[in-house]
Amino acid sequence: MKRTETPKENLGQHGRTTVILSALPETYQALETAVVQTVAHAVAQTGNQVSSGGQSGAPSATASRPEDSAVICLPLRTLHLEPCACCEACAYKTPGVCALKDDTATLMRHIAPAATLVLLTPVRFGGYSAQMKEAVDKFMLLAQPGYALYRGSLVHPARYGTKKIIGIGVAESLSDSAAANFSRLVAHNAQNLQSSWNAGVVNPRQSPEELRRLVSSLVNEAAATAPSEEKVPPVPPTPGKPGKLGKTAQQQGQHWLFINGSPRREGTSQSFIDTMKQLVEEGGHDTALLQAQPFARGKTPFSVMEEALTACDVLVLSAPLYADTLPCTNQWLLEKLADEKRHLLEGKYFFAVAQCGFPDGSRLAPMLNTCRIFAEETGMTWLGGLAFGGGPLINGAGLETLGKKGGQYIQGFRLAVDALLNRQPVPAESQKLLTVNIPKIMHRPMIWYLNHRVKKEARQQGTVDVNARPYLTD
Repeated sequence: MKRTETPKENLGQHGRTTVILSALPETYQALETAVVQTVAHAVAQTGNQVSSGGQSGAPSATASRPEDSAVICLPLRTLHLEPCACCEACAYKTPGVCALKDDTATLMRHIAPAATLVLLTPVRFGGYSAQMKEAVDKFMLLAQPGYALYRGSLVHPARYGTKKIIGIGVAESLSDSAAANFSRLVAHNAQNLQSSWNAGVVNPRQSPEELRRLVSSLVNEAAATAPSEEKVPPVPPTPGKPGKLGKTAQQQGQHWLFINGSPRREGTSQSFIDTMKQLVEEGGHDTALLQAQPFARGKTPFSVMEEALTACDVLVLSAPLYADTLPCTNQWLLEKLADEKRHLLEGKYFFAVAQCGFPDGSRLAPMLNTCRIFAEETGMTWLGGLAFGGGPLINGAGLETLGKKGGQYIQGFRLAVDALLNRQPVPAESQKLLTVNIPKIMHRPMIWYLNHRVKKEARQQGTVDVNARPYLTD
């Protein structure tokens, strides 16, 4: 086991900086300042040198030399970050560097050498806001393309060593389920970086004293929490609820709208949509397909989405896992719909399919719970979700071309679609058929094989060092 456990490296010698990424709007600037000052005070109590990074204790958006300040606030509203295109250039072509022309380099110069990352964000559907998610999706640059085991799970080794991850959510009111999902999401992000973590939610209406007490406790507890300590709160599962039926739904002409949440038009998410569309159409029902990415980037008028939603009875989102939950473009879409187009959603049905590259499908729980909470907050009926761990096994291929395994996956979707057509929750057997089981005894051989593929790909692309640390300066 020790040979495959990722090393618990800490880069504190390169910088003791605490970086606060803030996704709060300008209307919350007073709260942002109060959090920065409280974090700075808490860090000072641990013995680190403290600097506010700005004048008169105000947050600072820029710093010419981040290593000169112990506490820096980087408001994300001052940065332009393009959504991850899943091009994989950061793995081999430019290791650790995003190929998109945006402010990712500014973001990375701050967070790569940091000892502690504080994620200050509005809580949306039990997760990060879309603006925070733009930044968190870039966390892939903090990981190497190889593989290792960490606490029994497959991970990419941390490119810049271990950190402390502190999630501070902001919400005036929040269900226990949404609060628990927020904590689990932070925990998953920390596990991927082999780091310690803590998370909590503050109410902007809290008194200054209550705010200071909560934020200080989050910083101090995270400082004392070992990465191996398990403190993830339980999150309710994601089964759906039966919908109301007049006549049998199968006897009525239904309109299903499928949304591909992946930037890849022909990837695994689309393979699952193709299978479900065919099954729905075989039942004599209508389907439509839209891509999420062009709406978030302003390339497709939102009126197209409005027309499709007006006509549909069932909305299906099929999306990949990015940094432990929905891609930022998907989060943007859900926020846009909830904030401006709720009237188009009320009374309709929602179902989601989540997939990731790792074989452990439990990683998809925060993502599916975000979809469930979105449905609940917008007046939709949540019919459930399916999780598939092992997306590269499909890699955009038609399920019918994958032999016996492909037939098993098709049967899993068939059971799900039959239930959904009758407004019934997805049966457990459907999830069972879509679950990839890899015995623990195979973990070491699997990691050896995956790392062999990484080295081979690096040689083919002429990469000198896939583990380079471009944003770490001595």
